[in-house]
Amino acid sequence: MKNILIIGSGWLSWPLAQQLQQQGHRVIATTTNVDKAQQLNSTLLPVIQLIAQQKLAPDLINKLESHEVMIISIPPKRDENNYFYQLEQLLKLGKAINIQHILFISSSSVYGDSTGKISEISPTKAVTTSAIDMVKFEHLVLDNQNKNSVLRLSGLINSIRHPGRFLAGKTAVINPESVVNMIHQQDCIGLIKSIIMQNSWGKVHLGCAPSHPTRRQFYQMAAEQLTLIPPQFENFGGRESKLIDSSATATWLKYQYQYPNLMKWLTTDPKQQ
Repeated sequence: MKNILIIGSGWLSWPLAQQLQQQGHRVIATTTNVDKAQQLNSTLLPVIQLIAQQKLAPDLINKLESHEVMIISIPPKRDENNYFYQLEQLLKLGKAINIQHILFISSSSVYGDSTGKISEISPTKAVTTSAIDMVKFEHLVLDNQNKNSVLRLSGLINSIRHPGRFLAGKTAVINPESVVNMIHQQDCIGLIKSIIMQNSWGKVHLGCAPSHPTRRQFYQMAAEQLTLIPPQFENFGGRESKLIDSSATATWLKYQYQYPNLMKWLTTDPKQQ
């Protein structure tokens, strides 16, 4: 059993917290929203309001000091320009409460416009402000005597965040032959749990389903599964593809994807997704 502090309680971090708690781990989740903290808080899975840049009360510090692992799972917001500052404050918090290991949930967006096969050792090529912030923070996280790790996730999907809605009804969509790089929510959770349980620290990990259908194949079928208007693509191929190859991470962790075939997943009963 481990004591785990999860920073965030959103689309990924909340079901992660629930699964870890159900497996017998002592978990605390956080949110910056006091109403959300009150709504989600329970005796089995406590949720606390935490704003890292504010001074913490002594009783809260005492409560957090017993935790071994901190999972930082807070995606950047579109209207936010202080993402790196927020992350930096969380790193300082981890040091203040003597966290032994930090796992930062990053994104494959750190590879930017790179093309060809991308692996765990490929150089980053961040373009957007949020991706640049992620790369800067990754360096801080990993520069700690192999005690911390990073997990870069590709496009996040499940039945709620269904890709059929992403391009439905659009016309003249470019890059029809580029491949998609996506991962199901349950595989994100599975990889996070594997990293923690196997003490896979000091590494950059990648999370992406091993199948890579073309954008045309994937998004047209995805829209059809929701009885939406399929997107119409340009007939020419467009730019070269980027293919996220996460096979090394799967090998390290001996992890078998629950949803390895994205096209097959699209035809699965939504209740099972």
